[in-house]
This record gives sequence, C-alpha cells and structure tokens, in this order.
Amino acid sequence: MFTPFFKEEDLLNQKPFINYEVQFNLFHRIIEGEEVIALKTEDRNAIAIQNPGHPMWLWINETLEKSIIDDIIKSLCNQMKDNKLNSISGKPEFARYFAEQYSRMLGISYKVSLGMESYRCLKVIKPQNVQGKLIRADLKHLDIVSDFWAGFGFWCFGVTVTKESQIPSAEEMIKSGNLFLWEVNEKICSMVNIAHKSKRYVRINNVYTPPEERKKGYASAAVAELSSSLCNEGLIPMLYADIKNPYSNSVYKGIGFKESGRIDNIVFKY
Repeated sequence: MFTPFFKEEDLLNQKPFINYEVQFNLFHRIIEGEEVIALKTEDRNAIAIQNPGHPMWLWINETLEKSIIDDIIKSLCNQMKDNKLNSISGKPEFARYFAEQYSRMLGISYKVSLGMESYRCLKVIKPQNVQGKLIRADLKHLDIVSDFWAGFGFWCFGVTVTKESQIPSAEEMIKSGNLFLWEVNEKICSMVNIAHKSKRYVRINNVYTPPEERKKGYASAAVAELSSSLCNEGLIPMLYADIKNPYSNSVYKGIGFKESGRIDNIVFKY
C-alpha cells in the first residue's frame, strides 16, 4: 500500500496534506534529510516519514472511513516490521493504534513519551509594558547562548550538561542567523529560534528564559515580536508545545497562537 516518494514531487505542498500542515509541519524538515524514509499511499491520503534514528511520523487523512484508516495502519506495520522503529509520532489515536499493532507483531511493549500541541498564529497580540527589545544573536553572545542552551536542555528534557559542552551547538545556531535574543538594558534575558521555513509556515522553537528572569513577560514579548516580523513577511508562525507544560501553552495562547492539533510520540521497548 505504501510506496516511496521524493522531495521533488512536492507532495507536502499539495492537498490533502496541506489541510493538516500545521500539525505535521515537521514533515517539511524531515524530507530534507539525506537518508530520509518517505512513504505515501497511492491516493496520497497517508504519509509516513522518518530520518534514521529519529521517530517515524505518520499522517493519515482524517476524513477517511475508520476501516480504511485501520487498513492503512496495519499495512504500514507490515511494511516496517523489519525496521525496528524506536518510536512513532502522529495523531494520538492513530499513533496508539499503530503502536498496538506493531508491538503485538514484534512482541514488544510501548509507552507514550511525549504529547505536544501544535499552534499557529494568524494575528499577533503583543504583550504590553514589557521592557526590552528583540535582537539577532551575534557571536559576542556565544557565552550566554551556550549557558541558555544548557539550561534549555535541563528544564525541557531533564538533561544535565555543562555550558562548555554546548558551545559548538550555540555557535552553529548563532551563525545560522535564526537565533534571536530579548535584551533588557544590555542584559540578555530570553531566547527564541527559527527552526525551519517552508512555503507558508515558519516553525519556532528553543524558547527559553532562565529561572531568575521568568514571570516578567520576556518570552512572550520575544516570541510575539519575532512572530509579528514573520507575519509581515507573509509567513505564518507555528510551534509545538509540550502539553505537560501549562505555563508555556498559556504564554503562546496569550499572544495569539491557536491550537492546531495534538501529536503524541510513542516509544517502543525491545
């Protein structure tokens, strides 16, 4: 049922996929990988895509009948049974059904590791009375960005690393020109990054404010200012937020981001 496709087919900019483009925006980044696994059904109502070592993402047209959706998922399970997937990401009920079938087939277990809500912003609501301004990160900010990047890993993923170990990653982000900082009286207080641009959307990530600078509106102001700039370019800002972090979700909603569909990641235990 599934056959390979290639970036040149421009499948991700055609219907029916673009009706779900916010929720599955990461597809645009995955398809750019050098060794990407990209599969589609003949009628283009389902796409499975993966970069090696990362989760496989599964999109299925929700308007299909349940029996057809079930057949699509079972077909993909059969096709991927020898690939030893580490995880599956997708619409919660579809991802779970795939996990059930795949785990039964291979005699393994699974668990939901992450739930994310996708958001898009068509009209920015800038917070009022927040000090500071948005600036593009420069190599002179390498030390503070390295520190923020280490902090981001700890607060978002529980991973403890040294600031020094994050210097290469921080330098790469700065040189990309896509990292922005919120500056208050010459002090850097928050960061936000442009992760990827597609034809219609810009995905924002790595929003971080150190603990001592939180609750001052800096992250809201930084994301709002960047989003406003993107909207002026005719692009739509979007992002993913961990559903277990109600504060960050409320921040995004407060500046005009609207819920656009949940994604669950389910990991397999071999």
